[in-house]
Amino acid sequence: MPVGLGVVVFGLTRPLPAGAARLEGLERRIVSWSRVTPRSGLGAWLAWEGAVWAHLLGRARGPRGTAFRSSTGAGAEFTLLIFLSVLEAVTVHFMLASRDERAALVRLLVNVLGVLWCAGQLRALRARGVVLGERLHLNAGLLWTGSVALPDIAQVQAGASGEAGVLPLHRQARANVTLHFARPVTLYGFLGRPQVAGAVSLSVDDPRAFIDALESACAGLRPVPGPA
Repeated sequence: MPVGLGVVVFGLTRPLPAGAARLEGLERRIVSWSRVTPRSGLGAWLAWEGAVWAHLLGRARGPRGTAFRSSTGAGAEFTLLIFLSVLEAVTVHFMLASRDERAALVRLLVNVLGVLWCAGQLRALRARGVVLGERLHLNAGLLWTGSVALPDIAQVQAGASGEAGVLPLHRQARANVTLHFARPVTLYGFLGRPQVAGAVSLSVDDPRAFIDALESACAGLRPVPGPA
């Protein structure tokens, strides 16, 4: 245990990768933890938990900028899951406690952690959407998170794209915006696993307002041509 903690502490003292200073929110936390995160297995799971639990229980701090909501319907699913988990946990706890109190307490603890996780996911879905600031931040609860520099957005397309290789961020709803990048962008999925994508599709409540704002922001970064 002391050796493991020493490795983590030493890893977190290393400088962040180039460009990490521009990252915000959960993405910055994931990139920071990636310095000591194994690629797979129990170590990856533990590192991911360490990265997100403070985000789940602490004060929600999303990226700065103009937020565009993504009401995909997943919030209702997690609300129902929380209700069913609490109902099942209470019922099974008293049934199991009559036979083995220790087993009942362990199971109750697991249920509580599961409910807290679902509550954090629900809050993340409600509080964070697509955020347009100095970068474009793409978030789908705690399932996908990442950002892209505005100059790296090559094309903004209304509607879903039928092309292969487009990463869907919101699987619960039909995509109404597709973004194509000038160079591959790294997003982080469950357990903080990186996924490189050249294009993503997403669902926003007001796609026209989002496309107009994004195109305006990108146009403001393009160099003004000089006199001939």
